[in-house]
Amino acid sequence: MDELAARVEALQRQVGELAERQDFTERLLAKVREKGLPPGGGTP
Repeated sequence: MDELAARVEALQRQVGELAERQDFTERLLAKVREKGLPPGGGTP
């Protein structure tokens, strides 16, 4: 049972980290859209 609880905690941490990354990515995309920058940062 302790092993199962440890696995659940590890999964919860991973989900939290992924949520933070998604939030960060969404904020970056919003900034790009606000500035009207081309996708890819304008690199050829």
